[in-house]
Amino acid sequence: MFELDVRKLWLAWRAPICALMAAAAIGGCGGGGISAGVDTGGTGGEMPTYSYGPIDGFGSIIVNGVRFDDTLATVLDDDGATHSRSELKLGMVVAVDAGPIRTDASGVRTSTATKVQIGTGITGPVQAVDVAAGTLTVIGQTVSVDAQTVFDGLPNGLAGVQAGQLVEIHAFVDATLNRDAATRVERKGNLAAFKLRGRIANLNLIAKTFTIGAATVSFATVPAAQLPALSNGLLVRATLLAAQQGGIWVATKLRADVRNIADGTEAEIEGFVTDFISLASFKINGIAVDASGSRVTFENGTAAQIANGVHLEVAGEARGGVVVARKVEFERDDEADKFELSGAIESIDAGTHTFVLRGVTVSYDDSTRFDGGTVAMLAVGARVEVSGKLSANGTQVLASRIEFKS
Repeated sequence: MFELDVRKLWLAWRAPICALMAAAAIGGCGGGGISAGVDTGGTGGEMPTYSYGPIDGFGSIIVNGVRFDDTLATVLDDDGATHSRSELKLGMVVAVDAGPIRTDASGVRTSTATKVQIGTGITGPVQAVDVAAGTLTVIGQTVSVDAQTVFDGLPNGLAGVQAGQLVEIHAFVDATLNRDAATRVERKGNLAAFKLRGRIANLNLIAKTFTIGAATVSFATVPAAQLPALSNGLLVRATLLAAQQGGIWVATKLRADVRNIADGTEAEIEGFVTDFISLASFKINGIAVDASGSRVTFENGTAAQIANGVHLEVAGEARGGVVVARKVEFERDDEADKFELSGAIESIDAGTHTFVLRGVTVSYDDSTRFDGGTVAMLAVGARVEVSGKLSANGTQVLASRIEFKS
């Protein structure tokens, strides 16, 4: 593959290039140690890339601000089963392996994806809903929603969720507050098995049980050869029988949720901080991060604010199993115009001022700006690019701008 060749070439040439630069007293490549490399302030160049975060738009898929062309990408779920590109939905948390990121003259960042892996957080029955608190409980997990949570199949958003309904949730694990911060909640008609992702606690190797949140899970029926090295605090994914046995969820599959990023890969990862020791040692989604370099830039916050439970997006280079940060951005729930959609209008309802684009309902009003055309030009088949935010109930994208494309 082209991306693999790029990585091999980069790794093969980096050492001699850095040696020459060091002889000329030029910084920029870094040595074998993390502390030396973290100060380089590299830009990624021709590196292959890895991006982990929610899908914020379509045309290509947009993750962490990068437009990934997924035309030839392999799409897998967290069990390794193959899926169609059409099954990728707004708000799904995905891991994208891709080629180098290019930035055009207008600042748009693009790349070509080779693999997109869907990472469902929880699938199962709703046990309780607290609209005032903005939470629901699923398989013993407290799931929080906010202004960036997409709802699908639930016309009234959280207010329409009821106990007993089956849902699929994409979320980031926030171990500090013992919750799952949802990016997408989708109602499902039926589920053959349930799934759970979280950090192990109360591990009992004799009873062969542990807890994740308020759920007690038995791994007694999982063959020993298929078990990861279990320990308290380990982030795992579990497939569960749909029926509890004596109040305990029975795991049929169990694996550590470990993301291995190859050295020399430019990584962009989003999630909540855990295992914070110092700027040189913390984790996001189980991935080790070093943000101690003097050239690291911080946006929407400062280095002193990094602590367990803080929501970050980190960009840097993977070295020795650690993402050496170049940039750290503090995520905000009120981010304007976060969602972008591009393509041909699939259906339109002029009466409600809505149309469907890439399977997402888009609404517009008098405050929406139209570029390259007028509202009268909205029609099935018209190609448009939309930017906006979610409606209050998370079921539609409220367009702040609609641009007509030829």
